[in-house]
Amino acid sequence: LREVAKSYGATVTAYLLMQMFYACSASTDELSGDINIQLPINMRKFYPSKTVRNFSMYCGIRIPIEKIGSKEELLSEINTQILKKADKEKMREMITSAVNLVSSIRLIPLAIKQPIAKMIYGMLGEKIYTTTFSNLGVVRFPDELMEHIDYMDFCLGAQVTNRLACAAITCGNVTTFSISKMT
Repeated sequence: LREVAKSYGATVTAYLLMQMFYACSASTDELSGDINIQLPINMRKFYPSKTVRNFSMYCGIRIPIEKIGSKEELLSEINTQILKKADKEKMREMITSAVNLVSSIRLIPLAIKQPIAKMIYGMLGEKIYTTTFSNLGVVRFPDELMEHIDYMDFCLGAQVTNRLACAAITCGNVTTFSISKMT
C-alpha cells in the first residue's frame, strides 16, 4: 500500500482518501455538490503532549463531485488541501476559536446551553460533511508481542446523520480498512 501511494507521490492517507472520494462519487446519483471527508489531525505533532486522551482537531477535505477526475488530479487536490488545512497555523486558529466559543458561553446556565447546542449541532454538525476517515498509521509492539499479533482492527463509531465512518490501521505488514455503519 505504501509503495502504491508513493508511486503517485502521496501518503497512504491521501491515497486512501482518493479511493474514498471515488467510492463516494460512485455511490450517489448526484451530478453536483461536494463530497467532504473529515480528517482528524494529530495535534501532538504541533504541541507535544503525553495525554492518554485524543488530542486532535479536524480538517475537511472538500471536492466537488464534478471535479473528481483522474487519480493524479484528485491526489494533487487532496495533497494541496491537506497541506493548506492541516498546518500548525490553521489548527491553532481552530483551537483558539473553540476556546473563545467555550469562554463566551461559560456563564450561560446548562439548562439553556444544552438545547441550543443540540439545535446548532442538528443544523450543522454532521450535515456539513459526507463521512470521516481516520488513519492511525503503523502500530508497533515489542517483537515478543508481535509474534502473537496477525492484524489489528480500528473502528470508528458511526454518526447519527452520516451513518458511516472509515478507519485504517497498520500492524506488521497488514493494513486494515474498516467501514462502520449504523446498520
